[in-house]
Amino acid sequence: QSVMDKLRIIPSLNPVRWFTDPEQKRIWKSGTKPILLPVLASCLVIFPAHTSSTVLVFGVSLIMMLIGRVRMSELAKIVGLAVAAVAIIGVLGLGRADTAGGRVSTWIDLWTHSQAEKSVQDLTDTERSMIAIYEGGLIGCGAGRSAVRVAITHPERDYIYAFFVEEYGLIMALVVLMLYLWVFFRGIEIFKHCETAFPGLLVMGLVLLIT
Repeated sequence: QSVMDKLRIIPSLNPVRWFTDPEQKRIWKSGTKPILLPVLASCLVIFPAHTSSTVLVFGVSLIMMLIGRVRMSELAKIVGLAVAAVAIIGVLGLGRADTAGGRVSTWIDLWTHSQAEKSVQDLTDTERSMIAIYEGGLIGCGAGRSAVRVAITHPERDYIYAFFVEEYGLIMALVVLMLYLWVFFRGIEIFKHCETAFPGLLVMGLVLLIT
């Protein structure tokens, strides 16, 4: 029986079948299309200006589909199409593909070369944020007294938590983290008490985006 089940799964992995099989057409028309097209439209609007936000929106949308009981096989297809789209974008150099490539090369360099001997001018923003966390210690240096943030490109966005640690210390940073986790688990409790699908999914979507 298990062998037969595996053989039944194999045709569903055939992309040609997605467009020819009546059952697959019904799934696409009634379920996948109304959910997926708005997600893709949102991602396309965000992508040219902020690639990482696009990834976050797409990831949260996938989680929402999983919570909404979309089949894993359908989600696997969506992920496969997304990976193919990312590969094409990288090859063609669209959007901020060059920025993503630069970040990947930076990460590879951090893991493959010693960073002990490096001048201050050559430090990356990520390394400066690590210094900020170290300087903060347990209680921090005080509000507005960060000495590292002036050298960061976007301290108020990408590295805001690092500079919160520097100014208010690790203890307060953990308190803030616990508050976000409290919002997350409180959202799950509200989700459990929703009697219909829409308010439950709305709550989980907001909670996932916040946390």
